[in-house]
Amino acid sequence: MKIKSIFKKIEHIGILLEDILIVSFIGSIIGLSVTQIFMRLVFNSGFIWADELVKLFVLWATLIAAISASRQNKHLKIDLISKMISNKHALLLDTFTGLITCSICWMIAWHAFRFIGLTLDFEEQVLIDTPAWAAYIIVPISFLLMGYRYLNISAHNLLKYIRTT
Repeated sequence: MKIKSIFKKIEHIGILLEDILIVSFIGSIIGLSVTQIFMRLVFNSGFIWADELVKLFVLWATLIAAISASRQNKHLKIDLISKMISNKHALLLDTFTGLITCSICWMIAWHAFRFIGLTLDFEEQVLIDTPAWAAYIIVPISFLLMGYRYLNISAHNLLKYIRTT
């Protein structure tokens, strides 16, 4: 039971970290955008790097929010069929769709890691002198985590189905 409580604490810290990061990135997006508007209106200039940084913050906030949505299987889905079948069979359908979603997430993560490799090979940079891989590493990490969570959801649904039979 001790291991289970350790995993619960790790999960709680992860959830807290996700929430803090989402709020921080959205707050930074708003703050930096307002500052840019003010600078352009009042001083007729702005920070050269601010627009690109806002784009990167939007990317990070969006993908962290997607990770957070996968935590409780809250992503957008069409569940017309599950409304027409029994709850027991809906668990099997949810297991199947979770596995498909997991596979797609991991495929995207694989290709995102390949993209990160290319940014390393070509020594790409963003924000004047920041390595591009550091800015885009959120893409493969987020899809790996989402895939893991959907695999976990599928296993949980399959166990529920087995218990009901």
